[in-house]
Amino acid sequence: MLSRQRILLVEALFHDPELRGRLMERRELFGKSWEEPQNRITALFEEGKAAGEFDPDTPTPIMLSLFWGMMSPQHFRMLIVEKQMSSDLVVAHLSRCFFKGIAPGGECPAVSAESVSEGSTRA
Repeated sequence: MLSRQRILLVEALFHDPELRGRLMERRELFGKSWEEPQNRITALFEEGKAAGEFDPDTPTPIMLSLFWGMMSPQHFRMLIVEKQMSSDLVVAHLSRCFFKGIAPGGECPAVSAESVSEGSTRA
């Protein structure tokens, strides 16, 4: 079972599109202060891997990239404003997709053990 702390972090960031948007838009302005949230989220992913909650074979930088990419303010505006979806619905489905995607035991058909060892990822 995923740690409640990890789930709460993701939900908090998802539920406040304004905060998320400001963080993403001003990322470069944050400079070193951006490193702290990045390091904390990295640590949460590493702890989840060590606890067997996340796939240990998925590189943490890929998890981080997926995590930050899902929080694109443009995508949230489209889903919530243009598509008229509730923020709760968006958060629930994105959280489910993200956590299922980094859960242990999943196989990605586009990435075989051979291609990973060769350093390529053919689709």
